[in-house]
Amino acid sequence: YFGKLGMRNYHLRKNTKWCPSLNLDKLWTLVSEQTRLKYKDAKPEGKVPVIDLVKAGYYKLLGKGRLPKQP
Repeated sequence: YFGKLGMRNYHLRKNTKWCPSLNLDKLWTLVSEQTRLKYKDAKPEGKVPVIDLVKAGYYKLLGKGRLPKQP
């Protein structure tokens, strides 16, 4: 087929919408088993682990799913 198809894009940037995401119910899979056992018996008002999603390769946390009662 010869001719014009669509608009011209002079500065094409591929993967501009690339953003790996993780569901809330899979959040505890990023934490090691040692950390999980450490915080298993912790008090509810005590400290909680900080999970760095960017370090794990994810950039968005979705609210789909439920947090487990026991991680």
